[in-house]
Amino acid sequence: MVHVEISLSEQSCRVIADDAAENYVFEAAVSTAKNGPGEGKNSECTPRGLHQIRGLIGEGLPENTIFVGRRPTESVIPRRCLCSFRKEIGY
Repeated sequence: MVHVEISLSEQSCRVIADDAAENYVFEAAVSTAKNGPGEGKNSECTPRGLHQIRGLIGEGLPENTIFVGRRPTESVIPRRCLCSFRKEIGY
C-alpha cells in the first residue's frame, strides 16, 4: 500500500510504500496553512486526519512554479535560489 504523509511540524511531505516510514519513495518540503492545524470551516487552517486526493494542482506546469492561492503565477523559482533555499531548510 502507498500513502502520502504530511508532517505539519516538519513541513514535509512523504510518499510511503509498504506502510513503513523508512520506505518512503519521495520526500519534499511543503508549506501548510498560515493558521496552523485545525478543522474549522473557512479557518485557513490545515485539516488533520485521513483525506482522499481528488485532484492535482500544477500538473503539466514547469517544475518549481510559484503558486499563490492554489493558482500558478507566471514565475518559477530560479535554480540558483533553490540551492540556497534547500541548504537553509536542510533539504
